[in-house]
Amino acid sequence: MKTELVTEDYYGKELKFQEQLDKMKRSNILSQPVNWTVQNNSVKLNFPADVKGKDVNAKVLFYRPDNSLRDFNVSCKADSTGVCIINSDKFHHGAYKMEVDWSAGNETYYTEGVININ
Repeated sequence: MKTELVTEDYYGKELKFQEQLDKMKRSNILSQPVNWTVQNNSVKLNFPADVKGKDVNAKVLFYRPDNSLRDFNVSCKADSTGVCIINSDKFHHGAYKMEVDWSAGNETYYTEGVININ
């Protein structure tokens, strides 16, 4: 009997998926989640106190469900208070799914949410 994989790199994709689950699990056990506020064309990310004093870096994907031409990525580094402000002229009025893939020290995390640009 011949068996074929559905995707050519099934094992590699499975490892990436497990890595994503692990990042989400680490995010969920923090004392508070990453939270954000939106004002005009900027998003302010507030990282939890658990990671205060650590080097916090994030890669953020802004995904526009109704128009993929408006998707974009941004990298940011939190300041000493755990805040990262993203200003962009790429924002357009409407909803974006925001995916935050971030690290604090040697640990990696993942958070996502929806923002509305007015």
